[in-house]
Amino acid sequence: MDFLSVVAGEALPFSYVAWYGVGPVHRRAPSAVSSPSLPAPKALMQRYGDLLRFVLVGASNTALGYLMFAGFLWVLGDGPGRAGLAQLFAYCVGTLWSFYWNRRWTFRSSGKVKSEGIRFVGLQAVLALTSSGAIAFLSAQLTISVHIIWVLVTAVITAVNFVVSKYVVFRGGRLRHEQQPTAD
Repeated sequence: MDFLSVVAGEALPFSYVAWYGVGPVHRRAPSAVSSPSLPAPKALMQRYGDLLRFVLVGASNTALGYLMFAGFLWVLGDGPGRAGLAQLFAYCVGTLWSFYWNRRWTFRSSGKVKSEGIRFVGLQAVLALTSSGAIAFLSAQLTISVHIIWVLVTAVITAVNFVVSKYVVFRGGRLRHEQQPTAD
């Protein structure tokens, strides 16, 4: 009896195998009570993969954006108008990062780069102006930290960004192998 046989459960006595449910000889009788089944990971990824990838790209983009925002704010100085300007600069850096990774990985687009780029930049321009204006306005009106305002505004902008990116910007550019129905 070697170590791998023990680890694989092949050399264990039947009573141990039956009691602890390990090894290849263990067979569980069907249960009279059905347990709720969880969706398979592949099904979850097919259904929510775009959202999960968008969140991961967004998390990296948010970290990069915040570092850029804080850096530009440090260079420009603190203040309502300067916070909006720092956000605008940071958003431009994030736009380049986001387009590359969302097009290539999140939505796996094979559409025309130019037309998707124009739609993406248009969306990002609207969102950049909206977020910059919201941060400038809210930082002038509220007495909370501009950093907290940034987090709140970014959360709303991110939700809008996902929906519009998925259904407008990268709407028809899925890779060909993903468009074919599978026999799974």
